[in-house]
Amino acid sequence: MDVNLKDSYTLEVLVHLPPPSIHTVTATVTVTVTDVNNHPPLLIDLPDRLSISENTTVGSVVFTAKATDRDRGDNARLLYRLLSGMATEYLSIDSTSGKITLRKAVDFETIQGFDVEIEVCDRGHSELCTATILPAVIQPLHLNATYNVRMKEDARPGTVLIKLGNYSFYVFKSGLKTPVDAFPDGTVYLKKPIDNAGPDVISLPVTATHRFLNNTYSTMVHVFIDDVNDHCPQCSQRKEFTIEENLSVGSTIGFLEAYDDDIGLNGVIGYRLLDNQNLIRIGTATGKITTATVFDAETLTKIDFKYEVYDHGSPSRAVVCNATIVITDVNDNAPVFDRDVYTAAINVNNLSENRTIAIVMARDEDRSSEIVYKLLNYLHLFEVGRKNLFYL
Repeated sequence: MDVNLKDSYTLEVLVHLPPPSIHTVTATVTVTVTDVNNHPPLLIDLPDRLSISENTTVGSVVFTAKATDRDRGDNARLLYRLLSGMATEYLSIDSTSGKITLRKAVDFETIQGFDVEIEVCDRGHSELCTATILPAVIQPLHLNATYNVRMKEDARPGTVLIKLGNYSFYVFKSGLKTPVDAFPDGTVYLKKPIDNAGPDVISLPVTATHRFLNNTYSTMVHVFIDDVNDHCPQCSQRKEFTIEENLSVGSTIGFLEAYDDDIGLNGVIGYRLLDNQNLIRIGTATGKITTATVFDAETLTKIDFKYEVYDHGSPSRAVVCNATIVITDVNDNAPVFDRDVYTAAINVNNLSENRTIAIVMARDEDRSSEIVYKLLNYLHLFEVGRKNLFYL
């Protein structure tokens, strides 16, 4: 029997009573198969070798051992351990999970590898164990040719940008003076505040030198500065616009020219009209001001309006601005006399000259117009002043 194939059997027993009785009796019997610890545990999914990088941090998990056992119960409960040897100096293993962690830093210049002998045992009454040797290879220091990291422009001094590794046998340094620097342990950090008007990328060359052997490696760290939306948009310097009356709807009045010192979306601005929407329109992206109606200078001389300039940062910043549109008059109205016919009486006995015989009045709806009077006939008898007086 194999408990792994079938762990219980149910039997039916039939009993015949001796003659002359014709009765029978049945009974059910359950047979349970108990496990015997007859299968040793087996380690599975083992790689050809275990690679440990020279910059692996102490306490890091470098491998997890896995095993199976065909038995059951305590006979299948497994315990892991590392057998004596150099592996126990650098590694430790969790007895229940099989996780192998680095307990001591490795230096490629002093040790290039060692054998890791892993043993797994079950907890049966008669303990069964299996051991396997897994070669461990130490990988030397490897720095990327370049490292690319991002940082916000408002980061505070002391902000850690990247850790180039945990190379306890190496000393890191950079000979270039920039706002970014490297600690001897390979930590790249912000040394001083970023200048908003400075470059968008800071490139920091870093060298790593072995403490004892003077082996040197070099790399380059590129720090890309991400803009922070720390500037409000500024209102357009142009505050006044001039337009003639009677222009058609949609005519261009002018352009608002606001700006924002931020970059990227933080520096992309938009415009929003806050009042007088029945008179003018403002282009959201362009700041173009256009007419929404036909202006009449006789009834409307200027438009004082408010508009908002905002950026596309998150969160967005905005400012409220003021501007004026002056509507100039066009001579589009003819003068009109206040009467259709004027009647004047002349005293023929009065022979004096330059006598006033009548006063005529005219009006013009245009604001800038000046009415000038001119006589069209009987110029030898009468004359009219530039204003409104008739003379004899």
